[in-house]
Amino acid sequence: MDAQTGHILVVDDNPDNTDLLVKRLKRRGYTADYVASGPDALEKLDQAAYDAVLLDYMMPGMDGMETLQHIRQTRHPNQMPVIMVTAKSDTQSIVQSLQAGANDYIHKPIEFQILFARLANQVALKKAEERLEHINEELEEQVRKRTSALMATNESLLAEKIRRNEAELLMRESQHQFREAFLKAGHGIALLNFDGSFKLVNTAFCRMLDYDETSLSRLTIKDLTHNDDWQDEAPQFTSLAKGRISNYEVKKRMYPSEREEIFVRENISLILDQHGKPRHAVAQFIDVTETHKARETIEEKQAYLQAILNSAADAIIATDGDGLILTFNQAAEILFGFQEKEMLNRDITGLLRENQTDLGGNVHTIPQDSCLLSRGARDVTGLKKTGEHFTASLSVGQFGSQDKRGMICVIRDISERMDLEHKLRHAAKMEAVGRLTGGVAHDFNNLLTVIIGNLQLLERSLVENEKAQDRVGKIMKAAKSGAELTRRLLTFSRQQVLETTPHDVNEVVRDLEQLLGRTVGADITVSSAVSETPFIGITDKNQLESALLNLCVNARDAMPDGGRITIETKQVRLDESYASNHTEVTPGEYYEIAVSDTGNGIPPDIVDKIFEPFFTTKASGQGTGLGLSTVFGFMKQSGGHLAVYSELGFGTTFKLYVPMAPDAAAHIAEQTKMWQEMPVRPATILVVEDDPDVREVAVTVLRESGFIVREARTGPDGLRIFSEDPTIEAVFSDVVMPGGMLGPEMGAKMRDIRPDIPIMFASGYAEKALEDKGGLLSKSRFISKPYNATELPHILTSLLETHQ
Repeated sequence: MDAQTGHILVVDDNPDNTDLLVKRLKRRGYTADYVASGPDALEKLDQAAYDAVLLDYMMPGMDGMETLQHIRQTRHPNQMPVIMVTAKSDTQSIVQSLQAGANDYIHKPIEFQILFARLANQVALKKAEERLEHINEELEEQVRKRTSALMATNESLLAEKIRRNEAELLMRESQHQFREAFLKAGHGIALLNFDGSFKLVNTAFCRMLDYDETSLSRLTIKDLTHNDDWQDEAPQFTSLAKGRISNYEVKKRMYPSEREEIFVRENISLILDQHGKPRHAVAQFIDVTETHKARETIEEKQAYLQAILNSAADAIIATDGDGLILTFNQAAEILFGFQEKEMLNRDITGLLRENQTDLGGNVHTIPQDSCLLSRGARDVTGLKKTGEHFTASLSVGQFGSQDKRGMICVIRDISERMDLEHKLRHAAKMEAVGRLTGGVAHDFNNLLTVIIGNLQLLERSLVENEKAQDRVGKIMKAAKSGAELTRRLLTFSRQQVLETTPHDVNEVVRDLEQLLGRTVGADITVSSAVSETPFIGITDKNQLESALLNLCVNARDAMPDGGRITIETKQVRLDESYASNHTEVTPGEYYEIAVSDTGNGIPPDIVDKIFEPFFTTKASGQGTGLGLSTVFGFMKQSGGHLAVYSELGFGTTFKLYVPMAPDAAAHIAEQTKMWQEMPVRPATILVVEDDPDVREVAVTVLRESGFIVREARTGPDGLRIFSEDPTIEAVFSDVVMPGGMLGPEMGAKMRDIRPDIPIMFASGYAEKALEDKGGLLSKSRFISKPYNATELPHILTSLLETHQ
């Protein structure tokens, strides 16, 4: 690399940039000074002489453009070459710089090969101009002297001629030096005519394109440029030829002789003649093919890695050594509810519950030699954008070097798994208790058989002893009570013999209603809502009556101050989604019998225990704890299902699901298929539901059907979202929710804002019971939980059409 000479002034407010640039200049052979601002640069130029100025475009205070204008207007209007250093790539900024007097420009980040080539040209031109100016000044001085001394001797005239000859020789020498620099430059340079033909090319340009000078003289710059790239460049070349712009730079593809295309960075500048008219253009070419291919390889790898991240089912979050987020994949966006742009450079501990924000400390203490996921997974509590908590499995690993380490966090939502495990443990416990109680009941039955048989024999031998017979009778009564107890235990353990035959469940309820009125007492009102159409289910009629009577007696006990019991029947389908969360359920068609009360409800912490045998909340001696467990066992053994919905302060509903008779189930399934084939009209729906699992199912089904869904957890949240979003076309809400506002109350306030808004309510509480309690809004629709998720979009479409 040839050493260069010249004194350069670097103007840049970034000390790292100036330090690097000065060092590179000095290594190149230049001497260099630097300043950090425009005023300092002007002061420096007044104090010392420089061969060129490298001027930063963007600086605080006086920027590069203002500094350039001061240089041209007050200090160095023409002689001082100024190369503008800019991070901007827009043509307007470049054109403004050149119009303001910049001799050239260079982009950040600086490619020093380009910088030194352009700087060498400018310094060489300046020195040549200075020499010519100096010579011209001398000549002008001599002319003035000759003008004042017209009578000078021929000897003086001869000396003047000699001086002129020397000046011309010096000019030719300068031109020769410029040509040598042109021809021997390490990068391609060409002089172009304005028709695109080559006027002069250097050796490096010929070598770059594998053409000789003669071959290039028969071609144009267009011939060597990829057609698509020339379409972009042609308007700029035309503007340059007409003198509208003085310089432009492009990156493009060019075609060497008999070789594959290369990528070059091309910079073309306009050269004017002595009259200021466009004369020709000088183009500089740098081969950046390797750089381009390396960048393409990096971009391909980045795209490949991004595709892997976005296809992962788990949330994957990359952080730097301080726990600040660098990458946030699509699964993380879905899990936490944040967009990636919202989370970049934020602390990852913001995604965890407050008492688990020691994650950062744990991350930083991972050993250097640990690899991804090497520490295994641990359970944490995640925090969604909505403020909801969920249970997650977190695995942490590291990447990078010792000085610059980052962390990879893999997060999986295990709430559903935890819930399923809990249900499986509960089912296993009930199964174990069932086997235990069944075994006990069988052994106890054997004992009772011996006791009752011997009592009957004893009773015959005591015909004349009335007192003894009375005692035997009391023992016999107790033994029969024990037999009833074992019957219940066998029912719970599903070892009781059932007589399951087709029965009309509506008829069972109607026949039972009169009996219930006498059983539950005068302060309890019993009402039913059953269809006149027969609901033919497969069940044991006596056991079903006993189960309903048991539930109604429990409801009476939950309302010591009186209240209302409502029994309703309806056709339902328990779909695959419901069955996946209730392992004992087989998807299919059922008749639902809902028994609702207006009591205080069941505390959430004991709901999972109420079906266990011998569990009771009643005082000692007031209950065996076998009533609900018997109902549970009967429903399970008969192929049905038992569910409970309860809200403190609102009441409780027990739902018995009796399997439909095969013929009826087939007919209902056909009707359901026709219903599901109805066209869906997507709209904007607000879903308000406090149970996150139930809400997620509804939101997912609606979005997959094309609906735009807004979601809220409580009545106040739903009302706020509704008031802020006028595009909401319908509301789908739970009835009983936390937050101090029931669904119907929220709906009434929404109707105050928009009286015509369609509203549909869903509840595990039975519809007739809600109406009796005043819990539904007029002119609204109701569906009972569990509802068929696949039918939900069609039901909402029907609701929207009826309100058009």
